[in-house]
Amino acid sequence: PDVPAIAAAPDGKIYVAGGGEPPKPPSLWEVDPVTGAVTNWGTPDAGASIAQAVAATASTVYFGTGSTVPGGGGSPARLFAFDRTTRTYQNILPSEVSTAVSVTSLSVLDDLLRVGLKGPGKSLLMSIASPSTYEVIPQTGERLRRRGDDIYYVKNPSVMSYSRITKKVTN
Repeated sequence: PDVPAIAAAPDGKIYVAGGGEPPKPPSLWEVDPVTGAVTNWGTPDAGASIAQAVAATASTVYFGTGSTVPGGGGSPARLFAFDRTTRTYQNILPSEVSTAVSVTSLSVLDDLLRVGLKGPGKSLLMSIASPSTYEVIPQTGERLRRRGDDIYYVKNPSVMSYSRITKKVTN
């Protein structure tokens, strides 16, 4: 299977966003490096054609999907929160960005989940404790880091900064 994204939870379990070969939609997989057990936690969106992002906390695995089907078929972007205890999925992508093509990247930044989106070319900073609380960064970037209320990221060829206080992007 295609494995575009991988993340480690604090307890050491590994989570993989992977798809089968078309027309199979992507699935979320868990690998326990201690026992060697591999578990397929299923496909939360049968209309998705890609999964490019995964991130994990102690309680939740975030799994981003979308579709790149020619002609516009398939599902729009979705961001699923997989509860590691109940083993259930919930789509938590805000309706404001529900027309995005796909979730391209995820990062856990302390108490925030950073979500990169293809389509609107924006990023979200979502509260991990309350995902309906979020703010929009008006562009995407790579290799995000957080220092207090500032989010730093690479937007080639520059290093950018987003201030959570002023809501402005600078380079």
